[in-house]
Amino acid sequence: LYYKNHGLESGNVKCLGVSPSYIYIGFLTGGLWRFDPQIERFDPILFPEYAPNNIGVRSIYAKNDSILYVGHTSGVDVLNLSSGELRTIKKLGDIPMGTPVNEIKVFNDRIWVCTPNGLAVADENNPNLDVESSWKTYSNRSGGFNCIQNVKDNSGEHIFLGTTLDGLLEFFEKDGTFWETDTFGSIFSISEGLGTYLAVGSSGLFKKNGTLWNRKDINYYKSLFATKDRAWLGTITDGIKCYADTGLVDIAPVPGPRSMTFSKIQVTDDNVVWATTALKEDNRTSLHRLQNNVWTTYGESDGFVTTPDAVVLDNNQTVWLAAWGKNPSGVFVIQDDGTPDKKGDKIIPLDPAHTIIKDTIQKNYVVCPDITKDKHGNIWVANYQLDQPDADEPLSHNLEPIPSSGAVVLNGYPLTKYQHYSPLDGDIPTAKIFRICADNDGWVWMGTFTKGVMVLYVGDDPFDKSRREKQLLNLESGLNSLRISALQFDKDGYVWVGTDAGLNRITKFPNHGLKVEIMNQLLGAAAGEVLCIEVDRLNNKWIGTSRGIVKINAGNELVTVYTAQNSGLFSNTIYALKYDNKRDVLWVGTDSGLNKFHVFGTQAVETGKMIHVYPNPFSLYGTDSVCTFTNLKPGEPVRIYTFNGAQVNQLDVKYTNEKGISYVRWNGRNFKNEYAASGVYFFSGVDKDGNQFRDKMVLIRR
Repeated sequence: LYYKNHGLESGNVKCLGVSPSYIYIGFLTGGLWRFDPQIERFDPILFPEYAPNNIGVRSIYAKNDSILYVGHTSGVDVLNLSSGELRTIKKLGDIPMGTPVNEIKVFNDRIWVCTPNGLAVADENNPNLDVESSWKTYSNRSGGFNCIQNVKDNSGEHIFLGTTLDGLLEFFEKDGTFWETDTFGSIFSISEGLGTYLAVGSSGLFKKNGTLWNRKDINYYKSLFATKDRAWLGTITDGIKCYADTGLVDIAPVPGPRSMTFSKIQVTDDNVVWATTALKEDNRTSLHRLQNNVWTTYGESDGFVTTPDAVVLDNNQTVWLAAWGKNPSGVFVIQDDGTPDKKGDKIIPLDPAHTIIKDTIQKNYVVCPDITKDKHGNIWVANYQLDQPDADEPLSHNLEPIPSSGAVVLNGYPLTKYQHYSPLDGDIPTAKIFRICADNDGWVWMGTFTKGVMVLYVGDDPFDKSRREKQLLNLESGLNSLRISALQFDKDGYVWVGTDAGLNRITKFPNHGLKVEIMNQLLGAAAGEVLCIEVDRLNNKWIGTSRGIVKINAGNELVTVYTAQNSGLFSNTIYALKYDNKRDVLWVGTDSGLNKFHVFGTQAVETGKMIHVYPNPFSLYGTDSVCTFTNLKPGEPVRIYTFNGAQVNQLDVKYTNEKGISYVRWNGRNFKNEYAASGVYFFSGVDKDGNQFRDKMVLIRR
C-alpha cells in the first residue's frame, strides 16, 4: 500500500498508465504524477496545465517512457516528457468542446478516444491533431462510450466498445456501423485475459466464447484487469473480486488500517509500531501492529471483545493495552513472539474477574480510556465506574463516576501489587479521568473533561499512600479550559497541557508550587483545539491540533505549522503523536491515516519532497505577484533555470524574518526584467543546514 506519506498526492487515484519504466497516475483534483518502482518515488509531471485543481485526469495511455496520451475532464493532451512539449487538442471532430474523456488508447496507428458524446478517431502520425478536421467521430443511439478494446482471435481482428446503455458493441470502421453483442447494461471496462477477452459492467462479468459473449458472474463491476489465469474485478461495494476459469477465487483483504482515526501510538526499540484506531465509518476500533511494512490487526478472534483506546510500553518493552467494553476487557498484556504475524502472540486479560479494574453499573463493562507508565516501570490506568442514572435518563459516559473508582497503579506483569486512588479515599476530587501520565519527579498528572488537571504527588513508592499530596488546577488557576485532551513533559521540566481552547504550560517549583500560563500565541495559524503533544530529543515541542501540527523549538518559539496543504499530512486533525528517539521519527496519527515524519532531515520516499518555494504553482496575476523561497542559508543565491537548463534569474538571499529564517522572493521576471513565460522551471540553492538542493516549480502567466 502506498499512502500520502510515501509521496502520493492523495488517495483519490482516478486512473493509471504503465510504461516500461514507470507508472503514471492521474487524479481528479491532484494533477498528473509519475511513480518510479525502482526507487519507490512519486513525482509530479510539472506542466502548468496539470497543477492541482486545474483539470481532472481521467485516462492515461503511455506509449513509452516519454510519450503520454492523456484524457481529461475537457479533452485530450499529448505529452512529450523528454522535450517538455505538450500539445492540447481542444476539439475532437464533431464532439462538443470541453467534453470529458472516459478512455484513450492507441492501436493500429490510430488514437481512439471514448467520450460521453461519442467516439473520436485520428491518425496517430497526423501532425495536425489540434485541427478539428483531423478527427472522425462516431456515435451510437445512446451516445456514450466508456471503453474500447482491440480484439485479435481466430476469427480475425475486431474492435469492441463499452457503452453507457447498449452493453458491448462491435465497431466496423470501414462503414462506421455498430453491431450489438450478447451483453446488456453499462460496460465500463474490457481486457484480454483467461485465454480470451472479458468485459465488466453494471450487469456483471462477460466472457467472449467464439463469437458470443456469455455472462459468467452477476455483480456491479466498475473496473477490470485480466492476466493469463486471473481476472481482477473492482466492484462498487464488495472491494476486489478475483475470477479464474473455475469461478470466483478468494483473495486476502488488503492489509493495514485504512480510513482510520489513529488514537494512540507506541514504537518499540525494534522499530515495531503499535497503534489503536477507530474506523471512521462505524466507530469500530482495533489494535494494530506495523512491523517491516507488514500490518497485523487484532480483534475479537484474538481474545477480547472490546474497544482498544490506548497502548503503552513498559520498561521491558511489553505492550499494555487499555480498553473499553465487555468482559474480557479493561487492561491486557500482549506477548509478541517477534514475528510479523500473530499466530504465536498471546493477548492476556490482566484482570478477567474485575477485582482490580472496576466495571460499571453495566456488569462486566469496563471503562479504561488511558494508560501510561512511570519512571520505575509501574503502569497507571485511568479507570472509572459510571454511576446509576435516573430512571428516565439514558446511560451516558457524561455521567459522574462513582467515588470508589479513579486511577489504578500496577507493578507490572506478572502482577503482584496494585493500588487504587479514588475520591472515596480523598486521593483525587473526581474519578472521571481521560488522560493520565507520570513525570520523573514523582507526580502523576490526570486530565479530566469537566474539572481541569488533577495533580497527585506519590514520590518513589506509589503503593504507599501515606505521602500523597494533591492539587487541582482549573480556570481560576489559569487553565484556558476544564476539558483536558493532552499532557506532556519537556526536557526543561515544564508540563504542557492541551485543551479544547488551546495550549497551557505549567511550571513546577521545588516547594511543589505550580504556575499555569496560557500559550495560545505559540499556535499561530493552528490556534484552536489541541489534541496531542510530543517532545523530541532536542526539546522541540510538536503540538497536534485540529488545524495541523505546530512545531515549537527548544526556546519555546513558533517554528512552523504543518498542514495537509503544505506537507504530506493525510489530514489537519491530529489525534496522536509519538516520537521515536532511536530513529528521529515522529509518527503522526490523523483522523484519516498514519504519517511518518523524519524530524531532522526529510526522506522523499516516506514523507514527500520538502517544499522550498511557495506558492507552487506560482501564478502571475500582475506586478504584485511574488513567490517565496525559504529555509535558505544566508548569503547563498537561489538560481532559477528553464526546463532546458537556461538560467533565468539569480536571487541573492539577504532577508531574515523575525524567527531567524532566511528567505528571498521572486517576482517572476528574468535577468532582463521581463516576465518569464509559463512553464516548468528548476531552482537550486543551499538550505539553512548547508545542504545543496534542486527542485521544480511551475509558473503560470494569467
